[in-house]
Amino acid sequence: MKLLSFLFPNFDTHDSSQPTSHWFQQRLSAFLAIIFGLWFLISIQSMPGLEYTSVRNWLSSFYNALILFFLIIVISYHSNLGIKVIIEDYIHHSLLKNIDKLIAKDTGLPVQIADDPLTCVAIGTGKALEQEEIFSTILTEY
Repeated sequence: MKLLSFLFPNFDTHDSSQPTSHWFQQRLSAFLAIIFGLWFLISIQSMPGLEYTSVRNWLSSFYNALILFFLIIVISYHSNLGIKVIIEDYIHHSLLKNIDKLIAKDTGLPVQIADDPLTCVAIGTGKALEQEEIFSTILTEY
């Protein structure tokens, strides 16, 4: 989270007073995602085959791995910007009040709201491992 905040200063917060900046960031990240995505599609098409060894050799190239890494970062950043707009414009906080209690009541599972939504899966997994006696049948099945 700190690395993304360092790389993208506006990653954590959406400043409603700067809509032009947000609009520009969305357009720039969309443009970069298209460029990197086209590169990815062309690279995949130019491979002799999609066997494991050819894909592994393709990924072992430093430049291919680096550009693929940037593609993932740009798509994640663009998605984050879009989700923030959707949440701010269409989801009202009054609808989400006590949602954790509603889910806990309906499922019978302990539910906790994560402070950092970008790492909620990791936090939830940690909570599940801390409460092994509750989740022991689920955790040992796989």
